[in-house]
Amino acid sequence: MVPVYHDDFDDTLAMNYYCALGNQPAMNLASVDKNSISLTLDKNCGVDVKNKVHLHALRIVLIEQEQNRAHWTMFDGGKKKDVFRVPLPGSRTKCLDHLDSCRE
Repeated sequence: MVPVYHDDFDDTLAMNYYCALGNQPAMNLASVDKNSISLTLDKNCGVDVKNKVHLHALRIVLIEQEQNRAHWTMFDGGKKKDVFRVPLPGSRTKCLDHLDSCRE
């Protein structure tokens, strides 16, 4: 499972996720605030959202080093199935320094 973060063609944050489930959801920036970055599924990425289990959204929460988390939202049958909260290493300050390039 490998997330690849990049800018899309209009200079906003995007992510392609190479998933162990055998699909490749692409997500686009949905929102940025003081402590988080949210991405949601690009409906044109080719994932069959009604019939396939897939990661549908990601919210990265940056509070303090010990509390940084990635919240991965999984869908199944077109509906939210679960949210996985994964600890993230690293400094909030370093991560947030790069957010300005994600803002509109």
